[in-house]
Amino acid sequence: MTSSQNDDTFEQLKQSYVEDLYEDLDLIDNMLMKLSHAESQKESFLEVKRMIHNHKANASSFDFHVIAKFLNQFEDSVNSSETLDYVEIERNCTATIAAVREALRIYLEVDVLDQFDLLEQLTDEFELTQDLGKILLVETSKIIIQLHRQALTKIGVGLSVCHDGYQALGRVLHENYLAVVASQQVPQLTGLSLFAAMAVDSRFMDMETILMTSDRQEIESFIIQPMHIIDKSPRAAEDLVTIIQGILAKRG
Repeated sequence: MTSSQNDDTFEQLKQSYVEDLYEDLDLIDNMLMKLSHAESQKESFLEVKRMIHNHKANASSFDFHVIAKFLNQFEDSVNSSETLDYVEIERNCTATIAAVREALRIYLEVDVLDQFDLLEQLTDEFELTQDLGKILLVETSKIIIQLHRQALTKIGVGLSVCHDGYQALGRVLHENYLAVVASQQVPQLTGLSLFAAMAVDSRFMDMETILMTSDRQEIESFIIQPMHIIDKSPRAAEDLVTIIQGILAKRG
């Protein structure tokens, strides 16, 4: 087979992939609406996850590297979740699908010389959207986790959970969060020890730190202080929402 024939075959396969991707994006949109119905959540989620995994693998093969990156980020966020929060999954997937559609438009309709800047801008906007909608909670109490998840869901903020400070430190090294919320008394690294480790790394300068404690006097002697402190009380989830809303308003 000649080089020209190879090129023609590649373009035919690429066009077929684009058509399948457009069709599946529409299907995923429809399935996302089913995530709000308990009886079809798991089935719809598994099908969405399967399609995204398949398209992620194929996107790079046809030089759609930004699309592969978007799909990979979504898949990683789902795989790293300790529980399946379908509200957060729907929010993340909706943002991902919108970004993939725009990237596909740029790849297919914009001159190659102009693609780089547009794709870079789209990537920055997509990552900002992801960052502003997600916080990390370091907590061992299932009740507190559930209360905070319910409260944050109402304002459209996603939640990831770690059960010890060491695990949380590993997570923030590889993912971006709007804020890290930690109980003082968690295993491995206490809340303040986690924040002290973050304080020496300039990458975390813009990441808000929120400590939950039942004893404020206990932490007053520490040199490293969190940006916010929440008393562990029946209104802790409400106080957290107020702080997060203030952070979002400050960041515009």
